[in-house]
Amino acid sequence: MRRLPVPAFLPALLVAATLSFTSGCTAADHGADQGTASDAVVVRDSAGVEMVTSHRAQWADGRGWQVDTSPITRLGDNEDDAMQHWEDVDHLIRRDDGSLLVALRGEIRWFSADGRYRASITRSGKGPGEFRSFGSLYRMPGDSLRATDDLGSKTAVFAPDGSLVRESTLDETQLRTLGNWIDHCGEQVLPDGSRLACQEDPSIAGLGSVRRSDSHADVPAGPYRPIHRLYVISPSFDRAWPLGVSAEAEGYGVTLDGRTELYRLWPYHAQSVTVAGGNPVRIAHAINPAYRIEIWTTDGRLTRVIERTTGRRPPTKQEIVDVIKAKRASSGMWRAGLVEAALEQIPTPDSLPALISIAMNDVGELMVMREGHLPSHTMSVYDVFDPKGQWLGELRIPGRVGVASFGEDYLLAVRQNEDGMMLVEVLPLRRGQSER
Repeated sequence: MRRLPVPAFLPALLVAATLSFTSGCTAADHGADQGTASDAVVVRDSAGVEMVTSHRAQWADGRGWQVDTSPITRLGDNEDDAMQHWEDVDHLIRRDDGSLLVALRGEIRWFSADGRYRASITRSGKGPGEFRSFGSLYRMPGDSLRATDDLGSKTAVFAPDGSLVRESTLDETQLRTLGNWIDHCGEQVLPDGSRLACQEDPSIAGLGSVRRSDSHADVPAGPYRPIHRLYVISPSFDRAWPLGVSAEAEGYGVTLDGRTELYRLWPYHAQSVTVAGGNPVRIAHAINPAYRIEIWTTDGRLTRVIERTTGRRPPTKQEIVDVIKAKRASSGMWRAGLVEAALEQIPTPDSLPALISIAMNDVGELMVMREGHLPSHTMSVYDVFDPKGQWLGELRIPGRVGVASFGEDYLLAVRQNEDGMMLVEVLPLRRGQSER
């Protein structure tokens, strides 16, 4: 659910069950009137839920946020430091003193603010405080850390100096008393100890849900997108609240050699993206391809829906070429000719997914990635929303840059350079005038 052609921590997005998944569009996508269309933003109440619809940016030209491309700290390009060698990065943390934690393959590497390796807090393994992979990594009050494996079955808390404070394992029996949970769907442990998980829900079958199956016999021809009900589970495992629907990455059923095969990565595949942040913790969730983000509390209350009416666009010719090349490169195990036969049967979607990733900071501001994930992209484009869900404007960063987190005066990001290297960067952020 989180893997995209950008760093893995970008989770790399929830809508109400009334959305039509066959068209992939909502009234907001077409700029339908939801208040006074001439207003920059329209805020209205819908059964106690605040609906925030932005029609245009609030930043005046040249008055918004700007990023200095000369990094405060850069990791990954020092050939003399073996601890800066990596193919991918799972999670990043920046501490109050400017030091950085880089999590990859079960190891958390600790670097000083000037980029020097200090220590490894944990390593890959099965022992106390060890992990094979990470599902989440959060900085807690006082610079302590909470780490969880990718299935949410093991959690460890580390002191600011990196020492192991405590460790716990998931009580599967207790968890199952709350429902029949689907493996590898929505699994995240949130900063407050709550966790996300999915269940099958027959009531959403009419919205395009397809039964999960490993059998090709159950794969339909045409679009394939399993849709489930997403839940948030209390830290004590005594309650579970439904949050709406969650969808896996789109696939497409094609006919090859007389039978239907699942071609999992439909060009520009849309998939749900879910992040948590803020104080108190809030969950931001969007299902794609519509530009709609839902904000939930950890006790299952929908408080706000954020929409942008002009956030969708069709793919360019070069973006179509990007995806076709990626399909060919990733399908080496197929017999000659099958990739081309599959591509001929898969239509090009009429628009890109609205959102690629979401980052949320401590005060509830959002940075929503819209471009920067395809090889031809020379600029990464982010929509910036204030804590009230109003669209302020776009932040453009040269290169392919995935933002992991951001603060008052910095962005913590991963940059993919022309050689395919993943560079960890702390970039200075200058905040301009927020409103016209």
